Amino acid sequence: MAAKKLKKLKLGGLKSKKPVDPMEIWDRLQLRGAIQNIWGPQEQALKEWHENRSVSDLVVQMNTGGGKTLVGLIAAQSLLNELKAPVVYVCPNIQLIQQTAARCADIGFTPATRFGGNWQSQDAFFSAETFCITNYAALFTGHSPFEGVNPAAFIFDDAHVADQTIRGQFTLEIGRGHGAYDKIVGLYRRHFAQSGLGERLDELSQGRFVVPLFVPMFDRSTKKPQT
Repeated sequence: MAAKKLKKLKLGGLKSKKPVDPMEIWDRLQLRGAIQNIWGPQEQALKEWHENRSVSDLVVQMNTGGGKTLVGLIAAQSLLNELKAPVVYVCPNIQLIQQTAARCADIGFTPATRFGGNWQSQDAFFSAETFCITNYAALFTGHSPFEGVNPAAFIFDDAHVADQTIRGQFTLEIGRGHGAYDKIVGLYRRHFAQSGLGERLDELSQGRFVVPLFVPMFDRSTKKPQT
C-alpha cells in the first residue's frame, strides 16, 4: 500500500500590516493608561493631518492643554509605519522628553530617546523599528548624533519656542577680552559710520551694551579692519 504524501501546513498566518491611518492606530492601542478616550479636537487634528500628509510641511495648532502630545505621537507612529524609515519627535527640553516618553509608555509605544549625550534603544531607531524622542539642542548642532541617519520625517513639538534655542546652538560668543574682538569690530566700523551708527558701535566696543547691533549679510568683509 503506497504511503500518502502529507502537505505541510504553515502555522501563524500572515503578519498584519501596520496601520497608517492615525485613528486606526488609536483603535488598535491595547494600553491606554490614563488616556481612555480621544477628544474631539484631537481626532479632528489627526484626521485633517492624515488627509494632508502628502504636504511636506504641516502645522497643527491646538490650545494649551488640548492634548497635542498624543496627536504628535500618533502622527509619528503613523509616519514610521508608512515610510519604514527613521522618524524623530523633537521637544524643547529634557524634561519634556521624559514627559513625552512617559506618555508613550501609557499608550504602549516604546520609543528610543536621545538626550544628555545618552541613547536609549538606539539600534531600534536606526533600523526604523521605533521613532526617537529628542530635543532641539541635540538635533540642531554641528555634531548632531543624527548625522548620517537621514530621518524621513520630523515632528516638532512646541516649534514656536525653538527659535531662540536653535539660534543659540549656532552662535559663537566672543568676549571683549578675546584677541579677535577688536579686529571683528574693525571689520565693520566703516559700514556703521556711513550708516549713522558709529556712536552705537563705539558704545558696544567699550562694553556699554545698550541694544543689539546686527551686521547686515550684504556687508560681510574680509578686508583689513578699519581702525
